[in-house]
Amino acid sequence: MAYLRRINDPTIFCNSTVFSDVDNSSGFTSSITSYASGTSTTAKGSSNNPPTDMFPVLPQAHNFSALGNLQKFQQYIAVELPLALDKQDKEFMLPPSSPPPPTDKGVRRRDVNSVYLNQLLKKIDKTYSPEAWIEKQIFPDSKLPVPFNEPAIRASKELWNAKTFTYARGTVDMDEPRVREWLSNIANNLAVVHNIADGTLERCDCSFDSSTATKGPSGSYMYRRPDISVIDRALHHEAMKNQEKRLDWNSIYSFVEVTTKKSPAADLRRQISEKASCLFDVQPQRTFVCALAIYGKPDKLFFFLALVDRAGMTSTRPVKIGSYSIFVFMRVVFAFCFANPETLGWDPSMTVDPETYEVTSIAVTGEVNNERTPTVTTRVFDIVKLIHSSPILYSRGTRVWIVKDGRGNFYVLKDSWILEANAVSEIDLTKAINAAIKRDPDGCLFQSSCPSYIIGQNCVCSTDTIRGILQDRPPTRHRRRIVTAAIGDPITSFRSKTEFVSVFLDIVNTLEYLSTTAGVIHGDISINNVLINRVWNYKPGHSPSQLCDRAIIKLQTNMNANVGPVIQPPAVPAPVIQSSAVQGPVVQGPAPLVVDTSDSSIDSEGTTKFIESAGMVIDCDFMRFLVGPPSSQTSGTLPFMALEALLAADRGTTFVHTAGHDLECLLNTILTICHYTIGPCGQLRELDPKGPQIQLNKWFSTENWKDLASLKSITLEAYDSHIEGAIPPYWKDFGPFLRRLISVTWDGLPFMEHRNIATHQVYRDILKDALEKYASEEKQTVLGPYAFIPTKKRPFNSEDDQGFQPSKRSRRSKSVGPSQRQVRPRNPKQRYLEHYQDSFEPGQGGSNVK
Repeated sequence: MAYLRRINDPTIFCNSTVFSDVDNSSGFTSSITSYASGTSTTAKGSSNNPPTDMFPVLPQAHNFSALGNLQKFQQYIAVELPLALDKQDKEFMLPPSSPPPPTDKGVRRRDVNSVYLNQLLKKIDKTYSPEAWIEKQIFPDSKLPVPFNEPAIRASKELWNAKTFTYARGTVDMDEPRVREWLSNIANNLAVVHNIADGTLERCDCSFDSSTATKGPSGSYMYRRPDISVIDRALHHEAMKNQEKRLDWNSIYSFVEVTTKKSPAADLRRQISEKASCLFDVQPQRTFVCALAIYGKPDKLFFFLALVDRAGMTSTRPVKIGSYSIFVFMRVVFAFCFANPETLGWDPSMTVDPETYEVTSIAVTGEVNNERTPTVTTRVFDIVKLIHSSPILYSRGTRVWIVKDGRGNFYVLKDSWILEANAVSEIDLTKAINAAIKRDPDGCLFQSSCPSYIIGQNCVCSTDTIRGILQDRPPTRHRRRIVTAAIGDPITSFRSKTEFVSVFLDIVNTLEYLSTTAGVIHGDISINNVLINRVWNYKPGHSPSQLCDRAIIKLQTNMNANVGPVIQPPAVPAPVIQSSAVQGPVVQGPAPLVVDTSDSSIDSEGTTKFIESAGMVIDCDFMRFLVGPPSSQTSGTLPFMALEALLAADRGTTFVHTAGHDLECLLNTILTICHYTIGPCGQLRELDPKGPQIQLNKWFSTENWKDLASLKSITLEAYDSHIEGAIPPYWKDFGPFLRRLISVTWDGLPFMEHRNIATHQVYRDILKDALEKYASEEKQTVLGPYAFIPTKKRPFNSEDDQGFQPSKRSRRSKSVGPSQRQVRPRNPKQRYLEHYQDSFEPGQGGSNVK
């Protein structure tokens, strides 16, 4: 899970989970807030030195689980998830709220401070490769529209000067427009030489554009200006006609950096890294970015080609443009203008709209487990909504979408770049959990609390492929995709304290089931990895509330009988049947649902009625099997990590993550919610300078592992002074249960010097007491609204009104009673992107973040 403490756009970055591994040796220090980059761009009127104590950004509350009841909540879906509706659905839906007035698209996606990301990008892998790498691997003849014809180039007086052994006509100046004209002239003459200028050969047709040198493209998280961009020729002609129009990053295939400095290679690589980060940020289809650097004086030019991907940067050594190297240079120009997008780094399994350059669908090729014999097939999923995107370039780059298949079923698709060294695949773990549930006669008790595997692909592509046989290369990453069900709501979407406690009780039961029956430990429990699963259809007697009671009885019985786990890790794969069908068989959940408890009426104002729900644990990336040698890998998200895990990471010592550590992470998650929410349905706490000091803020502003462990220990030990007075009034009556949960987690004081003794049984007993209290007290309480849409949405303003975070201020809907309060959006406080943090990935070692 990743969290963002200071960013203006929690919708994209915090709505779901991420498993990214930032190389903490890059120099990210606790003094980062005082770091200022000369090239960074900050919001107008903001400072590069934000205050050290600010709230963490919790997942924004939403009710995307309404997709499970499409007919009833059609209006909510039409406004929040319009791509989920088919054409015929849109014809019968109620009219949506008035659209916001048109506004100019901002230069950046949000006004954010990108100092932290820039610092991460400063650590560039110094991997240099020979020019033959370009000819043999990146742009070989097989990837070009026609084979590159060197003899024909030598015979062309427009391209080759036989006396000087260099280009016939150079640039007269090194400013961007002049260099663009020179490159365009080379490209046009190359097209003539290769007999593709007449347009009879089917090929891509791109052009160089220098408008981005003065007017940076829009759409990314930071403002950067490529000197020369490679875009579609038609788009370039349109830009020439309307020079006031700004290009968008999603329309750029590659770019060129130009300078007159004598030895600027290091600075050029840094600039390429930053601008490549922008391309990866807005182009999910990116597998790598190629960038050309040209520097020197017109009569003595040098160049190198840099390739950037999720693993790092690899570039050729700078060489003078002349002699044999000029043909390598022209090959790059030829590829930039006429090679297909896949050659320039686009993933062919993702469909891109040619008009908007947005990804519209994703293909996944892998096993579907709906038959006794696994079948490999390809399924295509249409994108409904992006719910998470990691901004870190050299990392897993995780993206999460809600997607829709050809038969109208909705799923969650996660796409990430995983280190090859990782031992166990999330796909294998998810399948193993599903198999354990299916194998267990009582597995139905937990099927709503675990993701259901639909299809997965362990290796879509690899960062090694484009590097060929290079010996000096960064650690290998594989692109992995997994599609799961069901679609849950963020934990901040709880509608009452009763639901809040029952959800966490479900999660405790599920964690115990996973460790004792499925034989796995989660390893990364955090606020984004626990969701609320709204269950619309279930068998008689199998509602989540009924299953919770039965699960408690089962787990208690197993504990009394001392029943151990039945662990069956993935075995040798069975024979696979290759299927040629593009749209494979539809995979439902692990058990058929035969009773529909929802009514068919359309509820355009949301509902305050009771909805069955279950706590759900997601993201199996950091899970590990209990079978075999104990795993000593440290993982997690810093503010939620167990004390022993933080200390082990600091010391570089062996650490075995246990079920008790998962419970400690769950406790930290509960504490976070009780500090930063002031009510149900995503009502977030606002910063009050005159209010009580919140010690938990420091958990989200401390990067040193040992210091963070010490802060956590001190905070938890001094409950009366650090926690009791800091939690808002809404949670005051939950305080005694928090105190009890803390007291049963460690066997002595100070906590950081004592072992974790948390057990599922003691956590379950405490939460059962809390559930009994609230179930009795809230019988007459109106539940928070579900799938509610304000009758009049506020206009969207990219500068100062994002309307993402709900406020404690509320208003009443015209169509509901006076006690049914509806939440109104508020303007978010300015937050800064440099305090984005990712999960700590297994395999990063014990190096400390100092």
